[in-house]
Amino acid sequence: MLRRAVMIAFILGMLLQSPGRDAQAGSIKGASLQPMLEVLEKSNLSGSLEFTGNCDGVFPPGLPPLRTITGRGGSTLQSLREILRDDRAIRVEQDQTGRIRMVENAIPTDLLNIKIRNISFDGTYKSGPESGVYTPNQALDVILHVPELGVYMKAHKIEFLATESGIGGGGQLPPESAHISGSLDDVTLSQALDRVLETFPGIWVYQNCSPNGQRARAVYFRFFYLRNLGAGTFVEG
Repeated sequence: MLRRAVMIAFILGMLLQSPGRDAQAGSIKGASLQPMLEVLEKSNLSGSLEFTGNCDGVFPPGLPPLRTITGRGGSTLQSLREILRDDRAIRVEQDQTGRIRMVENAIPTDLLNIKIRNISFDGTYKSGPESGVYTPNQALDVILHVPELGVYMKAHKIEFLATESGIGGGGQLPPESAHISGSLDDVTLSQALDRVLETFPGIWVYQNCSPNGQRARAVYFRFFYLRNLGAGTFVEG
């Protein structure tokens, strides 16, 4: 009887603490981003990774080839360039805002430059009495559903590859947890994604997917960041 009770408690604990299947997949595949995220965290920086891929329908889509660096003595830019050395099309720079941009040459930026009139983060997710978004991918879900993006993508036959908000841990988060509330006005899509990084440091990923026989174009967006748990540091996405 005791053994059975212990087993039931263990299973319930796993169900409550585990993120959804898609969130787990994102975390597993995003684990290769850990050296990159550690370099950024060490310098208290955030940024973006923007590249083109085939997007074969597997969730999440593949990442560029990433090296595991052994030495961490170089500058942030030097370390990130070493990590991305096998993809010569990606340039690594620090822009005027201080954010690190890892951007593939000639990637389309039309979506990133779309102007959005208003993005409201209130009333979407709740934790106790508070309202707002409590993870970067919750914020992403709100941002990607603004009407300006929908109208543009329909007109240009672009689709989003499906993602989930990536909530892990089960149950409600404490109201004092880091979160975004209120709204953003008159921002581009890339500016909105950058604003999320102010609350949730890490990177946002934008992948432009090559056309195939069934669609003109698809795109993938996701936030990845480091999460410190009792057993160590992991990539969440």
